[in-house]
Amino acid sequence: MKKILYTLSLLISLSPHYSCSNDDEIKGLSRKDYEIDFVPITFKIIPIDKDGNNIMHTLSGVKVTAEWRGTIYEKDSSVITTRVNPAHFYGLMSTDTCLVFGDLQRGKKYENEHIIINWEDGKKDIIIFNHELKWIIDKNGNEMPFFIDNIKLNGEVVDYTMKIAK
Repeated sequence: MKKILYTLSLLISLSPHYSCSNDDEIKGLSRKDYEIDFVPITFKIIPIDKDGNNIMHTLSGVKVTAEWRGTIYEKDSSVITTRVNPAHFYGLMSTDTCLVFGDLQRGKKYENEHIIINWEDGKKDIIIFNHELKWIIDKNGNEMPFFIDNIKLNGEVVDYTMKIAK
């Protein structure tokens, strides 16, 4: 028993010397030193009623399309079997709680892009977005990714998850 306790105490006392280094000790990394897999860009569109309740369940048989770069994507017209990176573009899909448009590659630059959501009743909602990846140098001299996003829904600033009153 004494041998086990001695061995255990020895291992515990040596563990700080063999632990992983913290981020402050890593200096001068370049983006060429490692591989980064960015999470794809997706726009989540949550349809709500005048009281703010999610009404996605009412869209099961409703025709909704998204228009981007001259192509019209019908809701649920693409079948996805996996969700892996890099981004796999599938157009406009529906979930139990929202419509999802994407995936777009986060590492690409998008300038003044327009996504037009066409509802069956003839109404349109317009998403305008800009996205850019910049590389900055942190306090340790490491090159780090930094994203600049500007998203508007019908002229109002939003983020990647937006509510649309129907």
